[in-house]
Amino acid sequence: MKTVQKILLIVAALGLLAAAGCKQQPLDLSMQRNRIFVMGRLLAGQTCDMRFIWRKAPGDPAPVAVTADLSQIGGDAEQQFMPTDNNTALWRWSGQVAPDASGEKTVTVTAVDETGHESTVQKNIQVYTPGKAIAVATGDYDTVNLALKADGTVVAWSLKDGKKYSVPSAISDVTAIAAGRSHGLALKADGTVAAWFVYSPGSNNYQQCDVPAGLSDVVAVAASENTSMALKADGTVIVWGNCQYEVCSVPAGLSDVVAISMWSNHNLALKADGTVVDWGYLYPYTYTPEVLHELYDIVAVSAGRFADIALRADGTVVQVNTENGVVKVGLPFQLEGLTAKAIAAGWGGGAALRENGSVVVWWIAGGLAASDTTLYYVSERRTVQNIIAISNTGEENIYGTVVYFPYTLALLQDGSVTAWFDTLTMRLPLDVPEELR
Repeated sequence: MKTVQKILLIVAALGLLAAAGCKQQPLDLSMQRNRIFVMGRLLAGQTCDMRFIWRKAPGDPAPVAVTADLSQIGGDAEQQFMPTDNNTALWRWSGQVAPDASGEKTVTVTAVDETGHESTVQKNIQVYTPGKAIAVATGDYDTVNLALKADGTVVAWSLKDGKKYSVPSAISDVTAIAAGRSHGLALKADGTVAAWFVYSPGSNNYQQCDVPAGLSDVVAVAASENTSMALKADGTVIVWGNCQYEVCSVPAGLSDVVAISMWSNHNLALKADGTVVDWGYLYPYTYTPEVLHELYDIVAVSAGRFADIALRADGTVVQVNTENGVVKVGLPFQLEGLTAKAIAAGWGGGAALRENGSVVVWWIAGGLAASDTTLYYVSERRTVQNIIAISNTGEENIYGTVVYFPYTLALLQDGSVTAWFDTLTMRLPLDVPEELR
């Protein structure tokens, strides 16, 4: 039976080791209540392939049985997951999602280790209604927008005027997307990657569209100006394209990765233990041990041109940037009680999606230029309360402006897509293709 969508839920198991000479502690999933990463999309009324990939450090106990309560999406209340491919690493369920399962649903996973100890973790996941769009992506500069439709096809259009670009017919059966400055990446349901130039066909100057031969078993993709990156199910990362700033030089031994992000000059990898690894060159600084010390319990990362954003398990938003040449970690503005469920970095700031479906955007006019970077501008989109996904970038010359004002692309609960452009004084709507409205 052919699956329509592939869903990969990555469960990161930390398992604590006692001091040397002591017995190993039992499996503890409770530490990882937010460490189930959803790769792909669940579609209501469709047959989906759900996989749990167990990330375990050497010496950690492996689960001998995994069950899940999938009743909210149409599965059994005690669904037994059967191991495939790797006895302790890959757990799988294929089934029909309930036709009325649209919205945010809770999946409860229970794991049992060899001692009989049980541990349970819950994760809220989004179930989509087959219709318009189920994912959005913006390029890291000012050119390309992509939307993934429920039928596995991709729509591409210009940020500036809403003009559609043609997409090759081979870009089909897609489960995830990423956009560079002028190229797109598509993760297909079979775990392979397709790449294409969204415009200027044939301008593959940096081989960013030359997917490495034999690349397979991919669970996530990321793209930047002229570079592409893929995350494999085994937790390793592959980068190709423009390799300046050593962005293609993946740190030796990097493993257990559960999420990736990149901008044109640096890359981020989120590990299963909630820590972050960076490489390349993030102007005007690189990560230091002090910065990395603050990036703990992270569940999402987003690389920006002049600043990176990370999301902690408690919803706290953390930004890494500089102020007068000094590295700063924390919120760049005083916004009382900001918590989020999704983040998106841009040029000199970013966007955060709140639990209520509204979006707050912040930025520094002119990017993170030169001297004083303490003056941030904040704009909140409170008129739309049903946003479920966002992507953010910046444009230096929309409507005659000459600063890096933020451009935000948002996916709504009903599958429609909206876009807007913030300036110092107003919020301007931008065009999206009619089929996505």
